[in-house]
Amino acid sequence: MDELRSSRSSAARSGRRTDAAEPTAIMLTGVGKRYDIVSCFAAHATVVAVDPNPLAPAQYAAQVRASAPPIADPEYIPELSRLCEDHGVGAVLPLTDLDIEKLARAREAESPPTLPALVPSAEVARATYDKYEAHLLLERLGLPSPPTVLPDDADLDALDYPVMVKPRQGSGARSIHLAHDPRQARFFVEYVEEPTMVQRAMGGPELSIDCLGDPDGRCLNAIPRTTFRRLGSSSNDVLRRKAPTLVTRGSFSSMARPAPMCSAPSTMVRNLSKSNGLPSLPTRRCR
Repeated sequence: MDELRSSRSSAARSGRRTDAAEPTAIMLTGVGKRYDIVSCFAAHATVVAVDPNPLAPAQYAAQVRASAPPIADPEYIPELSRLCEDHGVGAVLPLTDLDIEKLARAREAESPPTLPALVPSAEVARATYDKYEAHLLLERLGLPSPPTVLPDDADLDALDYPVMVKPRQGSGARSIHLAHDPRQARFFVEYVEEPTMVQRAMGGPELSIDCLGDPDGRCLNAIPRTTFRRLGSSSNDVLRRKAPTLVTRGSFSSMARPAPMCSAPSTMVRNLSKSNGLPSLPTRRCR
């Protein structure tokens, strides 16, 4: 038995395919500095870590490391597909928002898809990458969203202050500025060198919810976090917190409860199986 474990461990480190009884591998793209996330998945399954930067530190938490062309390169998707085939990947999870739409379009272009990416539809991916389009999408779905306007379409003197001036694209609190009056709002709109939007500043703690869903839109796991210190564009200190039950849009009876930080990888890996070329991930209640 020890020899068998040693053989499998050696195969995982070298990236070789093993027999059919081995668990399906997970591919994580854009791993960057997200060492904690990669290591959580690597504790439960073989992880193929992919990043265009060969010096990305989080790749060293995975069993298999691979470099890929830049996301904008036409060879990005073909290279990911090749890696999926070589390493028996059953699910692809992006750890950045930069390639979500590209992964979604690749998945929708093939039937069955060779790139089993757990991402929303390309239409939703495009809308949510643009913060203003995301605001409009939430309104169309009847979901709450803070009052939000485009600087060229609104009278900044008539807004309720304070407001946040934000780039329409981007993440990590990059170039987000608090304005207490119209003069400050106009300054920051001119200061930020990309299209912006103006959104009412909300009170209370900053709350983020990391969600993991399956290809049918069912929520498998939800982890609420409160940021209590931010340095630059990084949330340096976060606190997992209790929150009310979250009802997903996948099914009226489908629910996800707040779960420990590392439970998402184990929940997904436990339920990962092949079905018509796509991973089948049944909805679970996270306790």
